[in-house]
Amino acid sequence: MSRECQTGARFELRDLEVDYGSTRALAGVSLRVEAGEQIALVGPSGAGKTTLLSVLNATVRPTGGTIEVNGADLTAYSVRELRRARSEIAFVHQGLNLIPNIRVLHNVLSGRMGRQSFLGSLFSMLFPGRKRVEAVHEILDRVGIPDKLYGYTHRLSGGQQQRVAIARALYQNCRAILADEPVASVDPARARDLVVLLTSIARENGLTLVMSLHNLELAQRYFPRLVGLRQGELAFDAPTSDVSSEQLQALYDLSASQVVA
Repeated sequence: MSRECQTGARFELRDLEVDYGSTRALAGVSLRVEAGEQIALVGPSGAGKTTLLSVLNATVRPTGGTIEVNGADLTAYSVRELRRARSEIAFVHQGLNLIPNIRVLHNVLSGRMGRQSFLGSLFSMLFPGRKRVEAVHEILDRVGIPDKLYGYTHRLSGGQQQRVAIARALYQNCRAILADEPVASVDPARARDLVVLLTSIARENGLTLVMSLHNLELAQRYFPRLVGLRQGELAFDAPTSDVSSEQLQALYDLSASQVVA
């Protein structure tokens, strides 16, 4: 496969806080992610995992603290600069956010809309040209569905749609892939295959991969580093082999109230 994506992104969060009204979603989180690292975010629902991913993707501005991407402080960015930063960080949503009732080709092409003007994006979608079509077909081949290039997205299975979302992320010419529970809606076998696919693609392309997972077995098996979140705070950050069963049990102890997001 041609190298569609660039060198991985490096993130650094210092004393990060995010408030939604009166609710604190993240509280004093400091985290460093090196370029090309693969990290699994774990923790109960409402621990702050989605919010953390959204901060990394520059779609949520922190209330306090700083976030740097490749040494640049995103909290000082203009709207235009944030749009550019987001175009280099692919986000695979739990709900996939695919456009229904259009062909797979056009869903994948939409991955680069953040790098073009509205008219330029529209023209590329309507008249993609041979090179763009070949590039999309190559990526679809990598994710295992090359025959779905001209298929309609809403007619695909859930697992195939997830592969389209991954293909769109790759076509984005990204430096990092953030994935929010990307395997939550598929059976265990497909979940494992999709995690293997994402980690393999990230490794082959030198991409940074941060994925939130409820499935601890997948997180422990396929990720060398685990970051545990609970009630918006960092519970632990360690190599997977160093995280004890007691730490994981404490992480999921629901006796205390949880924050949202």
